Amino acid sequence: MLTRITIKKAIPIELGEFDSGYLGLLLKYTEQYKTDPKLFLTCFLKFRSIRSVCEQLVFTAWKTGALDEAKELYDFSDWAGRQPVDQRGKEVLNDILILIKSIINV
Repeated sequence: MLTRITIKKAIPIELGEFDSGYLGLLLKYTEQYKTDPKLFLTCFLKFRSIRSVCEQLVFTAWKTGALDEAKELYDFSDWAGRQPVDQRGKEVLNDILILIKSIINV
């Protein structure tokens, strides 16, 4: 079983800090994105519930420092800024894509 997540520089984030439920969900979203990115993005844009869950994932990753580390690698803010969601949704979309791409490319 996966006991920690590492993004860049091999800095582990213990599951005590990044709850295994959130990690599991983030990995599921990553798996879905790898399978069908368009479906994941459509669901994000269409369903507020998906955006809310992603917002919590982003907050948890920020709290543990994983988001800051991942932001050194990617930036989707231009693309996310053109999507039909509110400003907070655009920020969350940018951040969740950063996390997903970081996990894919580990």
